[in-house]
Amino acid sequence: MSAAGLLIDGESLEARLGDAALRLYDCTTWLRPDPPRIYRVESGRADFEAGHIPSAGFLDLTAELADAQANFNFMMPSPEALAAALGNHGIGDGCEVVLYSRGNIQWATRVWWMMRAIGFDAVAVLDGGLDKWQAEGRPV
Repeated sequence: MSAAGLLIDGESLEARLGDAALRLYDCTTWLRPDPPRIYRVESGRADFEAGHIPSAGFLDLTAELADAQANFNFMMPSPEALAAALGNHGIGDGCEVVLYSRGNIQWATRVWWMMRAIGFDAVAVLDGGLDKWQAEGRPV
């Protein structure tokens, strides 16, 4: 990861694949046009299952990392609930996390912000997301 823990490039990430301390997650979420509403929120899990970076898991921002009791989409759960949800995915002390999304980097950066907000700083976003990763001919 970069010294600042903000971004990691594809070459650096590919070199780290298989590292026991690395946790890699797709955070893709879709906002689908849905008249008369403005949009409908859709998990990117189906796209993840169709293809992802080797060893990646999926963090579902719509179902796992949002406050289900909130009146609005994407409200951050309590720090305790968020930490528990991340822990269920193997995220904890001694690991480094890389997040990516496809189509729009905002989903990975949203989860990055949430993790940093609860004090987990060993997290970075894949520069260019899955789209750039694939454009560079890297494995999926």
